[in-house]
Amino acid sequence: MNSSEAKSIDVVFVGGGHANLQAIRMLAMSKLRGVRLTLINDNYYAPYSGMLPGHLAGFYSFDECHFDLSRICAQLGATFILGSVQRVCSKKNELHLPSQKISFDYLSINVGIQPQIMDSTHSNLLPLKPIGDFLKKWNDFTKSMKKSKSQDIVFIGGGAAGVELSLITAQKLQQIGNSSRITLIQSSKEILPTHGTFAQRHFQKKLKKEGIQVLTSNPVTRIESNHVELKGGKKIPAHWVFLATHAAPPKWFEECDLPLSSGYLSTNSFLQIPNNSNIFAAGDCIQFDGHNLPKSGVFAVRQGPILGKNIIRSILGKGLLKYKPQKLSLAILRSGHKKASALYLNFIVSGSLIWKLKNYIDTKFMKSFGAHKSKKLNAEELSALCGGCGSKIGPTSLNKVLKNSPNPVIHEDLVSIKNNSSPPSFLNIDVITECVSDLFTFAKIGFLHSANDFYLKGLKPSASLLWLGVKNNSNLLQQRDLKSMYEGALNQAELEGSNILGGHSSITDKTSFGCVLYGSDSTPMIPKSSPQPGDQMVLTKPLGSGALLRAHMLGRLPGHSFQNLINHLLVSNRTLSDILRKYNISSATDISGFGFLGHLVEVLGSSPFGAQLCLSNIPILPGFLKCFQKGVMSSIHKQNAEFALTHLGPFNQCRLTLEALFDPQTNGPGLILIQKNELNSFLNDLNSQGYIEAKVVGEITPTFSRSRVSLVE
Repeated sequence: MNSSEAKSIDVVFVGGGHANLQAIRMLAMSKLRGVRLTLINDNYYAPYSGMLPGHLAGFYSFDECHFDLSRICAQLGATFILGSVQRVCSKKNELHLPSQKISFDYLSINVGIQPQIMDSTHSNLLPLKPIGDFLKKWNDFTKSMKKSKSQDIVFIGGGAAGVELSLITAQKLQQIGNSSRITLIQSSKEILPTHGTFAQRHFQKKLKKEGIQVLTSNPVTRIESNHVELKGGKKIPAHWVFLATHAAPPKWFEECDLPLSSGYLSTNSFLQIPNNSNIFAAGDCIQFDGHNLPKSGVFAVRQGPILGKNIIRSILGKGLLKYKPQKLSLAILRSGHKKASALYLNFIVSGSLIWKLKNYIDTKFMKSFGAHKSKKLNAEELSALCGGCGSKIGPTSLNKVLKNSPNPVIHEDLVSIKNNSSPPSFLNIDVITECVSDLFTFAKIGFLHSANDFYLKGLKPSASLLWLGVKNNSNLLQQRDLKSMYEGALNQAELEGSNILGGHSSITDKTSFGCVLYGSDSTPMIPKSSPQPGDQMVLTKPLGSGALLRAHMLGRLPGHSFQNLINHLLVSNRTLSDILRKYNISSATDISGFGFLGHLVEVLGSSPFGAQLCLSNIPILPGFLKCFQKGVMSSIHKQNAEFALTHLGPFNQCRLTLEALFDPQTNGPGLILIQKNELNSFLNDLNSQGYIEAKVVGEITPTFSRSRVSLVE
C-alpha cells in the first residue's frame, strides 16, 4: 500500500461498536499519510456484548468487558469526541451535534439499536438495550434484591438474551438468599425460536431447574405499574420487568438524508450506504443488502475487518471487498456457574470447557485493543512537551528575565487601566497548547482558563479577542480546525456572557488557543498579594490536572478518570466571582502553570508573613497519585518543584502527596485568603454553588523563620 497516494482527509466514526473499533485500529496501523481519525460516542465506554453475561454474573469487572474509548483513541492517535449525533447531512458531508457541526470526508456509523418499548407507567422497567443504560439499572436492581427478599420479576422475551439473563438472575438471587419469583414470557410457541429443538429442550429444563416459570404463546399487550397483561387478559404481578424483545433503530436516523429500510440504515454488499460512496455503516443498526441479519455482535465482529479494509481501499481508489455474512453461526450461552452451552444448528454441547473456550475468545479480543497493556514509558514520551498550562516556561527562567524589569506590571496576567471619567478597565492575556484532541472542547477549556484571571479578582469579562493557532495541514483541514475552535470559543463565551470581537490566526507546530479578555468595573479588583496574619487559605477545587492531561496524551488515562478530568476542566468560576464580591477577601489568585506552591509564594509576595499548610487537607483529583507513581508528570513539574522547594520548610509527610503542589493546573482552582470570622459563611456559599470539594488548606502566619511555607499535620 502506497501511503503517499492518500490525501488530507477526515475519517469520522459515529458509535463505539465492535466493527467501528476494529476499523479505527486498522486505519491507525495502516499509516496512511494525511488521514485523521475521529470517534464520536455518547459515552466514554462501550460494552463488549459477548462478555456482559459474565459481568452480570460477577465473573468480569466493568473494565474487563468494556472498551475504554478515550484511551483507545489516544493510543491510536485518534480524536475522541463525547457527543450525540442528531443528524447526518450527506450533501454537505456534515454531522450535526447539539452544539457543533463536524465535517467529514469519510463516515462510518456503528451505533447499535434502541429498545422497542410499549407505553408503560412501570417505574422498574429494564430494557436490555442500550446496554450502558441497562447496566446502571441492573445495579439498582441488585441493590433492591439485597434489601427485599421476595418480589415478582418478569422477563419479556424468550430469545437468547431473555433466557440467558433470566438464568443469571435466578442464580444471582440464590447466592444472596433471595426467594423472589421469576416468570419468563415468550410470544411464540417455543423459547429460543431461532435455535433447534435440542437447544430449546435443554434450556427448558435449565429454566425449570432454576425455578423459573415459562409462559409461551403469550404475547404481552400492556405493562402497568405493578403487573404485565397478556393477550387473553391475564395479569402477571411484576415489581421488576426486564424487556428482552426486539429492538429498534435509533430515532435520529429519521432526521438524516440517508436511505432507510424499516428504519435501519440501508447498505450494499460493501457496507456502503447506497448513493453515498464515502459513507459506511455496520452492526445492528443496518439492513444489509436487503437481508435482515440477526441483531448479534457475532456479525458486527466479522464486519469490522471488511469495514476497515473498504474504507482504506476507498481512500486509495481501489476496488472494494464484499462482506459475506456467515449463513450459520455458533451461539454460546451461559448456562451455569462458569458453564456454557454451544448451540449450532440442532446440536448443543454444554459444560465448563465451553465456558473456557468462550472466555479465551472474548478476553483475547478485548486484549487486542490494549485494554490491559501498560508498556513502560520511553525517553521520548517522558520528555514530550505537555499540553494545557503545563507548557508554560518554568518559574525560575521567567523570574530571571523579569527580575530587573523596569515595569513590574509585566509580572501580571491581568492589569488595570484607570480612566479619569469612567470605571477602570481590565485586560488579561493567556495562551495554552492542545491538551485534548477534541478542539471544540479544547477551546472551551482555553476560554475558561483565560477567564479565571478575571473571576478570581471578583471581576467578569465582557469582551474578548482570540488567537487560534492550527497545525500546518491542508487548507481544508486548517479550516475545519479553525471552525471547531472558533465554535467552541463562541459557545463558552456565550455561556460566560462575553462577546468575541475579533482575533488572529496562524500556523503553529502545536494547536494553540489564546485569549485577550476585557472588562470594566467600578468595584475594586481583589489583589493577588495582600495577605494578612490569620487569613485562612481556601482551595476551591482539587489539584492534579497537569499529570492527568499528560497521562491522557500518552494513552494511559482510564476513561472514567478522563471523564472526571474533562468535567473538572469545564467548570466555570463565574459564580465564584459573585461569591467573592460578598466578602472581605484579602488576596485571591487562580492556580495555573506554576502549581499551588508557586502561586502561594506569589501571594505572599514581599510581605513579612509566612504560611502554614496542612498537606492532608489538599484536595487531589482521583488518579493523580497513581499517574505519578508510574512516572507520568507534566513537563514543567520538575521546574515548579525546584522553585517551590526553596521556599518550603522541612517536612516528614509523604512526598508523593506533596507532588500535587507542584503540578500545573489548567482552568485550575482558586486560592482564596479570608479571615476566620467569615470563613463558615464563605464555605457554605461555595458548597451551595457546587464547590463541594473546597477545603481550608492552611493559614497565613505573622512571622516565619527559615522558610516562607511550613507544613503541619
